[in-house]
Amino acid sequence: MAFNLPTSSLFTSEEQRKLMAAMPGCEYRMVPTIALQDFKNHPYHVEEGEEMLRLIKSVKSKGILVPLIVRDAPNMMYEVLSGHRRKYAAEFNSIDTVPALVYHDLSDEDGTIIMVDSNLHRENIQPSERAFAYRMKAEAMRKKILENGADEEIVGRVTENIDEEQSRKTVENYIRLTYLIRELLEMVDARTIPVYAGVDLSYLTRENQTAVYHWISDTANMKQPRISMSQAASLRKLQAGDEPDSDGVKPLEESEIREVMQGKKQKGRKVSILFADLEPLMPGVSTGNHGKKRDAAVRDYIMKAVAFYRENHPEQKTPGGEETEF
Repeated sequence: MAFNLPTSSLFTSEEQRKLMAAMPGCEYRMVPTIALQDFKNHPYHVEEGEEMLRLIKSVKSKGILVPLIVRDAPNMMYEVLSGHRRKYAAEFNSIDTVPALVYHDLSDEDGTIIMVDSNLHRENIQPSERAFAYRMKAEAMRKKILENGADEEIVGRVTENIDEEQSRKTVENYIRLTYLIRELLEMVDARTIPVYAGVDLSYLTRENQTAVYHWISDTANMKQPRISMSQAASLRKLQAGDEPDSDGVKPLEESEIREVMQGKKQKGRKVSILFADLEPLMPGVSTGNHGKKRDAAVRDYIMKAVAFYRENHPEQKTPGGEETEF
């Protein structure tokens, strides 16, 4: 059932009025919950945790306050572009209809872009969700650009416009995560593999990724599976074999994986820095931390700072003369 009422009559909050104004070409209507289906291959997960329980309780007492964003689908159905968690909460509470902003005749590409943009900056988004969202939006934008007759140079720069809050390199690094096997990507989400380590691992063949995962998941080798940034970089270099500047396809032997993961120390590469010199540059890091706990917090801070520097200085040379990757 469609409503042809002024926006101010439909939306009582300023947030809802802004939402309607930002969605030209759509129509407000009450949509049967049973007619809602997920957007094809959408990357966002619906987690059944404490946050979802709070949403379920809120929907039960107050209803759906912010309309879902959907598009027409065949057989009188609607595909959800934004609001998968609200849909779940409505179904849990046996709510028959939900408010929605409905797009008519929306292409797959435009639907993908709206779906990604509507969900991208919500709280607690997982690295895998962000990665596949960036990739889906990039592919949709490339298709639209090519259909409009743009040249390859413009197509190649599409990642500059995926997320205005992130650099092009950050977006491309996240997209690399989509080339990880499922088991390693789940470890990135679990924070047992740092995002930048996942980027290096994504350059391994699926066979090599599988071999690495099998080795680290064997409790006889590691009590808790995890891979550091330096270990991931070493594995990538091993795959390149005798051509360190290329992304080769050398199969990784179990002995090679073991040598990297067991942390064979490199001579002459240790760097010592007085904590007194670092403390003014890291406000709050040592607060409440002492001993090994403080050392771990400092190391984590330094690794993040180095990763940030590498990302924002892609052409910066290292002391050894090699270019950094980010």
